[in-house]
Amino acid sequence: MDNSALTNRTFPSFGQAALLVLAVIGIQMSYGIGFGMVYAALRIAGIDIGTSLVAQPLFLALTNTVGFGLPLVFGVLYQKARFSQVLPLRRPRPPLLVLAIAVTIMGAVVLSSEVDNLTRMFFPPPDWVVNMFGRIGDTRAYPIQSGFLLVVVAPVTEELFFRGLILRGLLSRYSSSCAVLLTALLFTVIHLNPWQFFSAMLLGTLLGWWFVRTKNLTVCLVGHAFANGLVFVQPFIPFEVQGFNTDPASSTPGQFQPLWFDAIGLLLFLGGLLIFQLACRRNTKTDTLVLT
Repeated sequence: MDNSALTNRTFPSFGQAALLVLAVIGIQMSYGIGFGMVYAALRIAGIDIGTSLVAQPLFLALTNTVGFGLPLVFGVLYQKARFSQVLPLRRPRPPLLVLAIAVTIMGAVVLSSEVDNLTRMFFPPPDWVVNMFGRIGDTRAYPIQSGFLLVVVAPVTEELFFRGLILRGLLSRYSSSCAVLLTALLFTVIHLNPWQFFSAMLLGTLLGWWFVRTKNLTVCLVGHAFANGLVFVQPFIPFEVQGFNTDPASSTPGQFQPLWFDAIGLLLFLGGLLIFQLACRRNTKTDTLVLT
């Protein structure tokens, strides 16, 4: 194998993947700082344009698209590969697979919420962190923009970047389990929220495992979109479950979900994994992950 082929097979390494993640963060921060300075300058000049663009989900959708898009395009072009090779998008089959995704994600969201409650009890986040992420996740203030950001933009950009570009490269260098965990770790880091470490790590590991089993990035996109969709609808659930969709303003550290709710989450998660295994066995077609 010549050197160019070897380069194509192994990009990115973990170090290169970490640099790509830093590039994404840098681009997003540059956008935020730049638009923030423009907004401040307009305010000083006496020009009132209403709520700062930086605080609106539509702006975050834009920064997400550019922040992930540029390194993603660079990574594909650097390998001199086709986008279809790096980003294998196909219709999930069989239909049982879609049911497995939905059931597993519902259970994972419930369990992650409880572990996040436990984390906040021992390591309460400072008020400025609560306020910052509260504004980002304020689906009631900007329901359409927030839904577009959470359910469409974030899953597409993050899955193409992490489970498409990065995991593909790491699978050519490490074992499947190691590559999935390293990708999930980078996925967790880019969220810049230590209080959501477990939930991001669990979701990243689950999505990575699904990609390894199915060789289909669409499965990851659907799972990620469904997970974010559940987070989006939490404030709109007509009944309140303590510790799950309680109003953040009235919740206190150490507030946990009912045991019956946790039990349902665990049953859904394990049941979803079982359905996924059955769905993969029923899929008679064997897909191969193209690395060159």
